[in-house]
Amino acid sequence: MRDDPRRSPTDSLQQQQTPPEAEFKTLSQVAEHGDADAQFKVGVTYTLGRDALQDDAHALVWYRKAAEQGHAGA
Repeated sequence: MRDDPRRSPTDSLQQQQTPPEAEFKTLSQVAEHGDADAQFKVGVTYTLGRDALQDDAHALVWYRKAAEQGHAGA
């Protein structure tokens, strides 16, 4: 069976979506390595309780790390 030429390359990516827990784990690893945007996003995730338990103390830690690197949103 040949691939349908009408399908875009993102169609297969949409079918293979990563579970939110895996995305958060990857984001956390990037944040641990010092990426300010990832640090801020981890903070937001903890604030909102998406893909992680809601935890204001953890959120504050990640916001501070991002702010220390000059992240404007933090």
